[in-house]
Amino acid sequence: MSEFDPAAPQNNSYDKHRQSPSKPVKNSNGFLQSFLLIVLSFFVIMFLSFVLITGIIIYKSYSSSSDFLVSFDSETDNIHEKPVSAGTGKEKVVIIEVTGVIYQGNAVARDHTSSDSIISQIRKAGRDENVKGVVLDMNTPGGAVTATDEIHHELLKLRKKGKRVVTCMRTVAASGGYYLAAGTDYIIANRLTLTGSIGVIIGGYNYHGLFKRLGIKSEIYKSGKFKDLLNMGKPRNDEEIKLLQEMVDETYLEFATIVAEGRNMNLGDVTTGVIGDAGIFSGRKAQSLGLVDELGFLEDAIKKAKELGNARAASVVRYQPRHSIADLFSSLKTDILSEVLPGKPTIVHKGYLYYLCPLVL
Repeated sequence: MSEFDPAAPQNNSYDKHRQSPSKPVKNSNGFLQSFLLIVLSFFVIMFLSFVLITGIIIYKSYSSSSDFLVSFDSETDNIHEKPVSAGTGKEKVVIIEVTGVIYQGNAVARDHTSSDSIISQIRKAGRDENVKGVVLDMNTPGGAVTATDEIHHELLKLRKKGKRVVTCMRTVAASGGYYLAAGTDYIIANRLTLTGSIGVIIGGYNYHGLFKRLGIKSEIYKSGKFKDLLNMGKPRNDEEIKLLQEMVDETYLEFATIVAEGRNMNLGDVTTGVIGDAGIFSGRKAQSLGLVDELGFLEDAIKKAKELGNARAASVVRYQPRHSIADLFSSLKTDILSEVLPGKPTIVHKGYLYYLCPLVL
């Protein structure tokens, strides 16, 4: 008998595995897909909710007033009074901050000054019969010419209403900052304040030489010979340089006149010597030149505002603008960064006139 008998049962482990069919394996990919679908749906719902809520908030900010969101119909409703010190009566001294580069408009920018915001605060102080004095808490290198002049104009109107205005210069109050200070009743500076820089600047980068090296030519089609006056892709001729300098000189003369009138100085004293050279001075040096009345601190400026306003027992409050969600969204549409960030070359735009000290150029 052979050792292998086909009829005999065989103990074969392979056959045992084949005799017991395996159970079907669950599809783990299905679970993962379901999970991802749930997560995606959650984020879609959250995004749509955010858009809906934001739309409602923006609509309400335009249509009604509340403590948090304010209407654009009332100019001064969005200015909050933060108490600084209590007085014994209804009289008030208001602190208005002027911080960072002064720019045109009302868009929101951190650590910089919107001209519309400052003007609104000045007007609020003018309408409040209890306000007897205003302190400009100033830390600014200046800014756009027109924006600065508009604020100065409102300061003069405020003083005509009998409100006394005192400037308190902090780290820097130069160029456009001094332009504003010249429109106030009294100027107090820290002995280490940087001020002065009474002058005007306009400019940009001329890349004609680079274009020539790269073989690129700027082509402008114009109706008049000065229409492309500030085309930085071409060299400036003598006639164009003269025209630009005349523009700067005219604007500077306005600045110098503001300073002379505000400080009771002769115009020639402002346009000549170290002041006329647009120099930067310490607070102590500025006082010796007649540009500053007193050396001191914010507390001294508050005390002086009370004294000038004949309101020694007045409370002191600080104005703080409250911005609606609509303000924040509108700021996204404004190219603030290229205009107001200190230390950036783009701060001086082609064709823009500035009262700016060289510290931020």
